[in-house]
Amino acid sequence: IAGLDGRGHIEFAASRPVESAELTRLSGVTGAAARSNGAVGSLQLTTYRLDVDEPRTAITSLLNWSEGRGIELRGLEVAPGTLEDVFLRLTGRELRE
Repeated sequence: IAGLDGRGHIEFAASRPVESAELTRLSGVTGAAARSNGAVGSLQLTTYRLDVDEPRTAITSLLNWSEGRGIELRGLEVAPGTLEDVFLRLTGRELRE
């Protein structure tokens, strides 16, 4: 999968909104996307997905970045590349049932 451009990704929710462009500047990160999950209690949570080519480097950069800005990360998940990721990168289209 790695040989076919199946890079991994990191997903997390942040305690406050962050510019995706700022996340793409982190080491090991090749892309970032955000989506709002609505309010949870008094918090407005935004979920982010980071495409990464070097997961260890990216997670270290992300944790240092969040600590330096006082942003709490919730539900942090690191996932390796999948065949679906390879398909999306090669075709630019999603699978449909």
